[in-house]
Formats: sequence, C-alpha cells, structure tokens
Amino acid sequence: MGLATEVVPDAEFEDRLATVAAGLADGPTRAHAAVKRLLNRSYGRDLRTQLAAETDALTGLTSTADYARGHEAFFGEESPEFEGR
Repeated sequence: MGLATEVVPDAEFEDRLATVAAGLADGPTRAHAAVKRLLNRSYGRDLRTQLAAETDALTGLTSTADYARGHEAFFGEESPEFEGR
C-alpha cells in the first residue's frame, strides 16, 4: 500500500524527511508497530477477523505506559513524551 501525505520541493526533502522521522520516533512506537502489523496482516483476513485483531491490539495498548502518558497529556492539554513502553 503506497500513501503520499504531502509533496515537498526537492531542496526541502531531506529536512522534511528528518522532521517526519523524528516525529515518528518520538511518538508512541508500540502503537505505531501495532498499526503496521495490523495493516500488513489485513490483506489475508476477512473483516470480522481483522476487527477482532484490532480490538485485541488496541485493548492491549491501553495497559502501556505510553497510553497512560498520552491519555494524561490529552486531557491535560499538554504534549505527551512517549518512551516506547
């Protein structure tokens, strides 16, 4: 699956790439990994099986430290600092 979310001039590409990569690295990496895994496995699954897998993944993520940080930051109107835990 190919996705393009923005287009940047060639001269700005490297700087923008570094910014996006840093944003992903500073994000909830366990959640990112779960989403990638779910997308990769979705091609061979029917809808019911995929939705069950998503439910299981998201339920599991609610017990992580990053979920707690994100939840607190969201309701405290702050920026979360994720640690990949």
